[in-house]
Amino acid sequence: HTYNTSINISTTMIGRVGRARVSPGLRGFIREREGHIGHRCSQGRVQNGVSSTAVPSSWIAFQKFHMSGAASSDTEQSSTGHHASPRSHTAIPGSSPNEYGSLGMVGDYVSPASSSGPAAVAWQAEENSHIQHVTEKSIIYDLIHQQTQTLQTTVPWFLRNMPSSYFRQVPEVFRMDHIKSIATVKDANMDLYLNLQAKLPDGRKVLTFIRPTTCPGTLLKMVQELPRTDTPLSRLHVFSTADESMSLNMFVYGHRPVVQDRARAEDLGSVILNHYDDLGTSPESNPSRREELIEHLQKCTETYIQIGSNDPARFLRQWELVERVSGSEGTAVSITEATAPSDLGNYWVDMAVANALPQAALENLCRLLFHHEFDVDRARLDIVPDGANGKIVCLRALIRPVNGNVVNADVFDRLARGLKRSKWLDDQTMSLVFEKFPWLGVTRGEVITGCCSLLHPVLSKENAIAFSKANIHDTICRFMPLAARIADLFLERFDPADPLDDETFEAKCSAILQSVEDDVEDRIATEILVKMVDIVRKTLKTNVYMRDRYALGFRLDPSVMVSA
Repeated sequence: HTYNTSINISTTMIGRVGRARVSPGLRGFIREREGHIGHRCSQGRVQNGVSSTAVPSSWIAFQKFHMSGAASSDTEQSSTGHHASPRSHTAIPGSSPNEYGSLGMVGDYVSPASSSGPAAVAWQAEENSHIQHVTEKSIIYDLIHQQTQTLQTTVPWFLRNMPSSYFRQVPEVFRMDHIKSIATVKDANMDLYLNLQAKLPDGRKVLTFIRPTTCPGTLLKMVQELPRTDTPLSRLHVFSTADESMSLNMFVYGHRPVVQDRARAEDLGSVILNHYDDLGTSPESNPSRREELIEHLQKCTETYIQIGSNDPARFLRQWELVERVSGSEGTAVSITEATAPSDLGNYWVDMAVANALPQAALENLCRLLFHHEFDVDRARLDIVPDGANGKIVCLRALIRPVNGNVVNADVFDRLARGLKRSKWLDDQTMSLVFEKFPWLGVTRGEVITGCCSLLHPVLSKENAIAFSKANIHDTICRFMPLAARIADLFLERFDPADPLDDETFEAKCSAILQSVEDDVEDRIATEILVKMVDIVRKTLKTNVYMRDRYALGFRLDPSVMVSA
């Protein structure tokens, strides 16, 4: 239609004038005429794209006249201070944004002619493809420059704060990936919270968890985040920075073949064998023990032997633990003080667990260390075959006391007993003593969950819904102080050092039953707590105080199975 035709003509003219470098006065005159014609053409009707108002022939001739290079009087008008009439707010296609554009409203547009920026130059890119190419290169350059600056600060910090064991145990390709990942997150000004996954050439999978903290419980949270897969966890590397600002832990899934070859085992384990000989046990005096050590080396992976060669004494201590549980279902624990100058004040926990899931054994270790107020600075996990008996999980952790924990022989004794029993602890017991009621203690938690398991088959005959396993457990949790008193009564009754006599025992039973009657209004809860006291009365023997026991066991009077 006529209105748009006149505007398109003038717009095209402005573009051509701009390229021909015609004076700014002509540009102003053209814009003035655009507004005038736009006002006139807006009075006409548009039908099927054609306006009823024609474009003035004099205006078209005037455009042609000026495009041919004739003189323009607008330059002189501009110099004398006369300005063109205010421009219409009607959007002109090709020269200003639409009213509903995302970058502004009508009136915000600043034309190239009136811009205060630098003028266009001859070497400036004009085509869109050229402008996009230059912009892309500029962004890439800015990012490279910014990340280079970040790397110049990250790399020295990383090398200065990561422990020396990290550089001995972790291949260079993984170290470079860790540095690049950390630098990228720092460059983006984000929290250092990373979960990385990689595959080794032999098919094993490596998960790397990086966290911006070394506070107690960090390793436990990572272990709980690990996926439950059919492929077992076969190796663990735990590291913390010296400035305590970052934890970096690596979890390796998948098996790696053991050495098997005797000559290869002797070559890899030469440092360990020499240390064994230097202890005063020469091959001539005890050749069978040396042969057993070589057989043990043949069951280990090359990496395990190479890392063990850095501290032969600790490798031999782990070997003793493996021999202690070989052919059984037991757990052996050793806790010693660290002797390295950089580890003074810390302690090494070595643990061998027969036929346990590696991930479950690691989680139990982390739970108990956190419960006893120890933090893990470094840790490793390896698996040693045990012939027809299965496999043995070897765990070792460098721990340090936190929160003002006073370390003595009694603390380590309780920790060692807890670690030996951890394999046999029920998930319900673990949740009870480590999450819901940490003040309860592992032994009392075992007694309470043991009683809950016994209450179900006895009471469910009365009401299978009210006395379901879940309801019994929830009821005990609601009245945990009374349940803890009953567990204490059980432990006092069978304390081998000072067991309760019958008279004192019955007096304490009566006191607990009176408290239940006075404080508990729920009939279901009353029946559960009263029957729990009855279980303590009808228990004849228990293994609760055996140091190397597996699960908790009760020998009961058969009359306990009567629900009434």
